[in-house]
Amino acid sequence: LRRPAFASGRRPGGAPPQCNVNTARGPRRSVAMAFHPSQVPVAKVFDLVDAAGAEKAAAEMVELGFDGRDDGFKVLMPKDKRLAKRIGHTVTTAVNYGLGRAGKDRSVRFWTYHEDEDHYAIVLVGAAAAERLGAS
Repeated sequence: LRRPAFASGRRPGGAPPQCNVNTARGPRRSVAMAFHPSQVPVAKVFDLVDAAGAEKAAAEMVELGFDGRDDGFKVLMPKDKRLAKRIGHTVTTAVNYGLGRAGKDRSVRFWTYHEDEDHYAIVLVGAAAAERLGAS
């Protein structure tokens, strides 16, 4: 009976078991956060309570577009982790798919963070606007 490589003490990437896979590639670098997503100017805020509303919000963001804008969109989600993950995934996937289907530039940056004690938030902004804001 032959054991897989990782059962014998080695990870699939070849790193020894006492070594973190991320640190095996090199030391982690701390990045100074001079930028916070809440600093992005917001054109519209979507306060969502379920995943069905996420699709409508994403469709509206695609319709308004990200090209040539200096602002972005904010999506507020309930603090329920499971529901927030579902809403966040739905929004980001639907925006990316909708922009591609409409033939628009799909380079959109987004950040997820704790907005307040009751909400998570996602801020979506076009890549060019993110560069101008120093958020790249």
